[in-house]
Amino acid sequence: MTQDMHIKISEARTAMAPEQWGKYLFLTWQAPLGSARPRLVAAVFRHDPANKRHIFSVNRFGVFYIFYAMPPELVSTGIIEYRINVDGVWLNDANVSTTTRNEQGVVFSSFQIPQPRLLAPTRSPNLDAEGNVIFNYRSQPGRSIFFVSNINNWDPFMHPMVEDPNEPGLYKLKLPLIAYQNRQRQIFYYFQDGVMRVLDPLNPVIGEDQNGQQINVFDYNPPPPPRFRSRGS
Repeated sequence: MTQDMHIKISEARTAMAPEQWGKYLFLTWQAPLGSARPRLVAAVFRHDPANKRHIFSVNRFGVFYIFYAMPPELVSTGIIEYRINVDGVWLNDANVSTTTRNEQGVVFSSFQIPQPRLLAPTRSPNLDAEGNVIFNYRSQPGRSIFFVSNINNWDPFMHPMVEDPNEPGLYKLKLPLIAYQNRQRQIFYYFQDGVMRVLDPLNPVIGEDQNGQQINVFDYNPPPPPRFRSRGS
């Protein structure tokens, strides 16, 4: 379990709609206000011929949860169907509006698994025609991503990366190289993804900082400032 998963679990105060976390489906359930906490909450998935019950855990706020590892062949179909069993009583997920029925008329909650889109190749870092360097990083949508570097004195909050509105999960940062042309012509950096320090997966050049931790390295050569000729020269 990643640290982000742990934070998601520990801070969930109410049940919510299903979410996909990579190969995992995150499901939650919560007892109605004023009712007693059940002894057992489980999910059963339609694709499982054995009708295996996958037991939920519960956090300190009384929210039951499970991270279910979805079979790869199921992910490719684009849909996952399930029912929730609470102390022997079958329920549909109150946070899901879509349902399906099997041949016997049994109703299942239905979750549409987001399918990957074919995205244009992304490079990082790269230079544009105006002499800016652009850093690209892919993560889950809605994250807080920061660029941490020698050019901002390793300040973890100075340079937030902006999520592309046309490609959720793609974060960008544009820096004008002309502002750094009189400094050492190397940028040392890493990304801060939530609470995680991560290297740029699109940049294979890796070095070490003074503490022996890995960092990315980008050598650049800013274009010279434009030369202007006075009239008559």
